[in-house]
Amino acid sequence: MVIPLTKFDGEFQPLQESYSKQWVCGSYNDHIQIKAINKNEILIHGNLFKWLNGQNVTGTTDLIQLVLDTVNRLSQIFNTITPDTITPTDTEIENIKLGLFRIYRIDVNKALLFDDKQKAQQYLSSIKEHGTYPRRDREVEKNGIYFGKGSKRTTLLYYFKGQEIRSHNKQQTTLTTELREYADRMIRCEVRLFNQQLRDSELHYGYCWNEELVKHLVEDAHSKLNLPEPVSEIELPAKYIRFLATQKQGALHIGYTASTTARYKRDLARDYGLMV
Repeated sequence: MVIPLTKFDGEFQPLQESYSKQWVCGSYNDHIQIKAINKNEILIHGNLFKWLNGQNVTGTTDLIQLVLDTVNRLSQIFNTITPDTITPTDTEIENIKLGLFRIYRIDVNKALLFDDKQKAQQYLSSIKEHGTYPRRDREVEKNGIYFGKGSKRTTLLYYFKGQEIRSHNKQQTTLTTELREYADRMIRCEVRLFNQQLRDSELHYGYCWNEELVKHLVEDAHSKLNLPEPVSEIELPAKYIRFLATQKQGALHIGYTASTTARYKRDLARDYGLMV
């Protein structure tokens, strides 16, 4: 996103000077990238919430406050080293509060929560095996699935948050036990909107965004995911019918080993759409 630090006239001027990119480390070992476009504007790239808070299991729907907090934190960091490097005026701060900044990409998401880690993973396995999306190619990866990966407009993805934070543990330095347990019950549904889509939808300025819009965009995208209806139990192979009958009697620990129980649950979710 572009943050204008002096004025806002509705359009950004062509680049007049060239400045190098710079990675900035926050208080929690995560980095964002900044680049001065000219003497009065900076381009910021990265996960602003994680940079500010040291984790992104939770988040915010208040984009304007997020950008304001980021600019204030950048000002603190740079002015400690070199005074007056990034020092927005009262007018410039007011412009940010009014949402007068340009957005080139934004990721919005929601948490799909399940009773436990196993059920969360079963749901993701079901999407990876059977999920389709209108006019979008599928690309399955180890910890998730993309619909429309490589699109210049929007991408939808689902992934297991518990595994994602373990894979990037060094950048998630403020995670508590409660947040880790929360992530282990979560499949994240994420929508990525790129510059072309933002411009065409007239969502390319901060003032366009609010909590209702964020929720609508994610819910609308998720509602279009196609998953087949679960198979009726009587249509299952006999071994799974016996397994489900044993489960209903509360006797799985007697009739099956823990590894067999886990395998059958995965099979039922992946192959038949049944969450046990």
